[in-house]
Amino acid sequence: MEKKTPRVGVFIDGENVPYTYANLLHSVAADFGEVTLAQVYAGFDVIEQWQHQERFKRVLTPSGKNATDIVICVDMIERACSGEFDVIVIGSSDKDFTHAVDT
Repeated sequence: MEKKTPRVGVFIDGENVPYTYANLLHSVAADFGEVTLAQVYAGFDVIEQWQHQERFKRVLTPSGKNATDIVICVDMIERACSGEFDVIVIGSSDKDFTHAVDT
């Protein structure tokens, strides 16, 4: 029986992770399987910094406290529940996603 390559979804908090980490994040995610989605979420003032990171689709988020974190969580949970991914990678430098992770 042929082993299936895990599908990986990557969700990056661009408000907390600089675009200079894009290649490293993608590489780490690829260690888990085939990256089928890689998105970076940030407000208008930050999202343009990610414009040259071709592997990542940019998602513009509203301004406000934790707005980006909420958009990431909703998108991530919707996609996880749909069975779109076998593995989800979250890139962030804060602990706001702790409750979304099942250890």
